[in-house]
Amino acid sequence: MMDRPVLAVLPSRRTVLALGRIVDPAGVLVHVSLHQGYADRFNAALSQGDARSWKARSDWSGCQLHNLFWENLGRPGIRVPELATRDLEEVAAEVVGSGWVCLSERPVDGEPVVHAVQGHNYPWIDGMRPLLVLDLWEHAFVGQLTDRAAYVRNLIGLVDWSVVEARRG
Repeated sequence: MMDRPVLAVLPSRRTVLALGRIVDPAGVLVHVSLHQGYADRFNAALSQGDARSWKARSDWSGCQLHNLFWENLGRPGIRVPELATRDLEEVAAEVVGSGWVCLSERPVDGEPVVHAVQGHNYPWIDGMRPLLVLDLWEHAFVGQLTDRAAYVRNLIGLVDWSVVEARRG
């Protein structure tokens, strides 16, 4: 998994425009450059034989989470059931500082579960399969919105649920 270079999958024009309706468009460009930085730093560590360091693993995970984030936005479709929406909002409210709120599939029973991720510490090693990731780092929404709860509600409205469903095992 971490033995080959990573590629920062940039958001589509549609995603940038959709996200630009709820956050500062200039902030979206900063967000994209930070994402590219994760890929660049991981790839540099890989070429230097240091891909297993904590920092390199964090950069790898940050790049993967952002790739998923951009892919699950931009083409709003069928809304997730109200229960899951409420769970996403409630868990997002519990994240202290920077991190993510995720809808993932448990490896044991394939059931979806909503959980928080501090930093870029997604439980890849536990076999969790990310279905939906929402970026809660301040760079994702500060500028136009300072209310994280409003950002999360607006962001859920931009999710392409067909992408989320396609990620199921």
